[in-house]
Amino acid sequence: MLHHVYSIAAKLNCFVRVSPLCVRERGTSLRRRLFRDFRFAQIPKHRSCLLTALSILLVGPCLAGQVTKTLADGVTLTQIIQPDGPDAMVVNVLKLDTKNPNVKLEAALAGDTVLADDPTGGRETVSKLVARKGALAGVNADFFPYSGDPLGLAIVNGDLVSEPYAGRSVVGISRGGWVLFDKLTFSGRLTAANGACFKISGINRARGPNELICYSPSFGCPTPNKNDCVDVLLSTAPASLPPNAPVTGVVQQVTCGPGSTVPAGGLILSANGLAAKFLSDNLRMGDKVTLRFDLISEMGKNWTPVVQAVGGGPWLVKGGQIALDGDLQKFSGSLINDRHPRTAVGMTAKKELLLVTVDGRQWISRGMTLDELARLMQSLGAVTAINLDGGGSTAMSVRGMLVNSPSEGAERLVANALIVRELQPASGSPDIRFSVSQLSAQAGVAQRLTLLDATTGRALDQSTLSRVVWGARGCRGFANQWGLFVPLRPGNGYVVATLGDKRAEIPVTVTIGPPTSLTAVLKPDPSGDPNRGLVEAKLTDGAGNAISGQVVSITVIGGISDFTEVVTDNKGIAVFTVTWDAACDPATCSVAVSSGKVTPVTVTYPQVKAPSLE
Repeated sequence: MLHHVYSIAAKLNCFVRVSPLCVRERGTSLRRRLFRDFRFAQIPKHRSCLLTALSILLVGPCLAGQVTKTLADGVTLTQIIQPDGPDAMVVNVLKLDTKNPNVKLEAALAGDTVLADDPTGGRETVSKLVARKGALAGVNADFFPYSGDPLGLAIVNGDLVSEPYAGRSVVGISRGGWVLFDKLTFSGRLTAANGACFKISGINRARGPNELICYSPSFGCPTPNKNDCVDVLLSTAPASLPPNAPVTGVVQQVTCGPGSTVPAGGLILSANGLAAKFLSDNLRMGDKVTLRFDLISEMGKNWTPVVQAVGGGPWLVKGGQIALDGDLQKFSGSLINDRHPRTAVGMTAKKELLLVTVDGRQWISRGMTLDELARLMQSLGAVTAINLDGGGSTAMSVRGMLVNSPSEGAERLVANALIVRELQPASGSPDIRFSVSQLSAQAGVAQRLTLLDATTGRALDQSTLSRVVWGARGCRGFANQWGLFVPLRPGNGYVVATLGDKRAEIPVTVTIGPPTSLTAVLKPDPSGDPNRGLVEAKLTDGAGNAISGQVVSITVIGGISDFTEVVTDNKGIAVFTVTWDAACDPATCSVAVSSGKVTPVTVTYPQVKAPSLE
């Protein structure tokens, strides 16, 4: 299993390096070449067990193994690629030395707002957010309900913009750069000038019955009011909402009915039901009120100095041990037990912060269960780690380019992110350019990328090339850190390379690749007749894209088909109806399916069952 591979690697702390110059584009010759080179390598006997795990293997046409790039003083990017098959995996690891004064970790709100009156709903892609903030790198953070409102805790530059989801894991960064992992509950309270108190249920979110919600300028939209609601506008000092500290405000306006927009330097207390009655009965123009927003630690930690934080969950590692508590944190069984793309954050015993993404739901990377993710984090040295949002949200960006491969074929708009800043950027790298002005590629057929010194026109030497970080824009394919581009989806995008503060990119057009995979299944006939069945064949290219307009043929043994040839539709599917002979012996009845030079497949009669009448 994958976690065994990573555990062994962590213990032996080794892997086999392969020069990217030895890579050929065709998988068969490449595999043979790689293993030929490995066979003569001088490797200690006690390390030879890593051959099939972390050495020179392939993910389809994508070179596998492990490579580390230095992004900045105190920040590295490590990419781990495991071979193709049911355990194919692409893992990216950002490692930050939290003791290095050049490194700063921050929480960032998509669009700098919780919600927006536009189609994005206040969401933004990680790569766009990283570029807009001028950050070195970043990953997606908290879960969200398809709006810009993070589901759990969000503190941005000392401003509490979203309260924690009760009982779920969070990560925070203090003013001094210390990182805290915890579980929190929220306690908000309004104290009126007359001493009367009422519970504040939340911050910058939808309001439930009889709730009092506090909206700050980060909300970005009018309060979601109806005619039975009361809004109280406060002028406040300070302008932000610090956790675990009093905030004073003066009542400027009390309104009923339609929603109000929060002005800069102000807050709105918005309520309905019993909460609205409290505001009407106890607050008057000019009154001075006090608000508190307390974060209560399950682990007894002090959250008062925390200035950056995001929510997530569940726990993955605690005290160096696997500590999954997905059920306790109210996550679904599918999220816990199925393989999905994943994002996680953890801390090593050496105070190195790990930001990790695992690609999934693709042929180049299948994803992980939470247990596998926990074991990966443990093998990477994490003594504490929590899960963040995953699935189609999983994204890692370096200098505004994408270094992972999103599962949906496009980078998802997310609610917030964890970003890495380089406080003293290095300079002096040579200008770079690609050896070609544009790239055309077929999906599933990898291409080697070549970079040149833009001044001399010469290919970069190996020392310089080892510092290049590869990525993409537009999600047409995956550029790994060996400089191999694996086209995945038809369409237009860009391949990107960065060398320190220098950047080069070229447009890429990806087309459907040649047919490489044919699958077929036998299904019961919709009529329920057990002597009839449907054969559904699907034709795809090497990257799993459907191939339309291709002829698929079948040969039936023990029966007859309505057609012997069918052209695939826009989903790459061809459907045949088969009628079995009355005297058909199930042991000998079958259907052979073929298309051109693709390996044919055979399905057998026993797979056909009449629909249940229950």
